[in-house]
Amino acid sequence: MKTTFSTIDEYIASFPKETQILLKKVRATIKKVAPNLAETISYAIPTFQLNGKSLVHFAGFKNHIGFYATPTGHKEFKEELANYKQGKGSVQFPLDQPIPYDLIKRIVQFRVEELKNKTKVTSKSTKQEGGLDQYLLNLKHPLKKEIEYLRKVILEANKGLTENIKWNAPNFCYEGQDRITMRIYPPTQIQLIFHRGAKTQKQPSENLIVDDKGLLVWKTTDRAVASFKDQNDIKTKSKNLKIIINNWIKAGE
Repeated sequence: MKTTFSTIDEYIASFPKETQILLKKVRATIKKVAPNLAETISYAIPTFQLNGKSLVHFAGFKNHIGFYATPTGHKEFKEELANYKQGKGSVQFPLDQPIPYDLIKRIVQFRVEELKNKTKVTSKSTKQEGGLDQYLLNLKHPLKKEIEYLRKVILEANKGLTENIKWNAPNFCYEGQDRITMRIYPPTQIQLIFHRGAKTQKQPSENLIVDDKGLLVWKTTDRAVASFKDQNDIKTKSKNLKIIINNWIKAGE
């Protein structure tokens, strides 16, 4: 089998007809999200670039299609990718199962927005560049007003909370420990990730707090997600959200 290709068309044509159909649909899914992406062959596989930077890659294999969205793309969708075999920055979609084209589309959307708004931030540079205020000032996002309003609600909930930028998004800490992080991509809704920091801890046998209003979707017993579609949704849920924030902080003390 040929292993050196100059175009994606040439690459796809090297596979059996059944696999070609799937690879063409993956390619079309990516291009539909961002029609102006540059196509090339990099690392011997199809690659899509935005402003000269690699966005995503895909590859064909005997029993699966490989999809590569860099570690950030896979980390952002790790719950939805959990049932697939993965490596660092890669996932395998078996050929004998339906290819999750909608998930691929959303991952590509996330990567496009991430590259467009990418800001290299460290704790030191965050302070030098104006912190979260400057981040929000520079942010181009269709739900920017919602992000700013949700930030206000969170900080009102507990005066002990501090804020920074982590995982390229607003992040909130209590006594120096990460506790709540916004997920702002894909830019169709805003989510709050309730967690206990980056270090793995022993999971409790039951959910960390009681959520009798059903605001949270539990991913594990110590990780939950709250979703908001617009500013009115945030306002409606703000009272219960503040209760959840304080209960989450207390449970982590």
